[in-house]
Amino acid sequence: MEAILKKYILYIFVIILAFGFGLSKTIPMVGNYFSLNKDVKSKQTSIEDLKKNVEIARQNSQKQEETEVKQEKQIYEPQFKSTEVMVNFNGMLDTILELAKQSGLKIKSIEFKDIPESDLIKQNHSAEYDATLLVTQVIGTYTELQNFLREIYRHQYLIGVYDLKVVPYEFDKKILIIDLSLSLYAKK
Repeated sequence: MEAILKKYILYIFVIILAFGFGLSKTIPMVGNYFSLNKDVKSKQTSIEDLKKNVEIARQNSQKQEETEVKQEKQIYEPQFKSTEVMVNFNGMLDTILELAKQSGLKIKSIEFKDIPESDLIKQNHSAEYDATLLVTQVIGTYTELQNFLREIYRHQYLIGVYDLKVVPYEFDKKILIIDLSLSLYAKK
């Protein structure tokens, strides 16, 4: 047995040395693994807390928007009534131009047109209200358009989006050319 040990002592020594070297490299890696695993679990917990906070904020925002929407829209009443229908809409036009400016949209053209006969308010209340279409072409980004439409939606007076066509500008796809028709109503 001693002869076999002397014959293989070098091999046994190399194996023990390699095992010790491998063990010395493995222990810190295992420690790092447990440390990183602990960090990941704490980050996952904080991410879940943040997700809950975002969901609560989203629900609060949605409830706030729903309460704003539940308010009944009024029909615009011009300060100075005129027999000329377009004059009755000057106040609303100023408001829409201001909302567009605040949203960052640039107005390229504005035109008043007769509202189609298919409009329900024109059909059912033509004796009480004047109705017209404000046909505009505006230029802006997706965000600016979204902000403008949100403000139109929140506005106290009834303004309907009759038609909306969006085409990206050919040289910069972030910029939109928007054909927008708004139905406006005013008391006679």
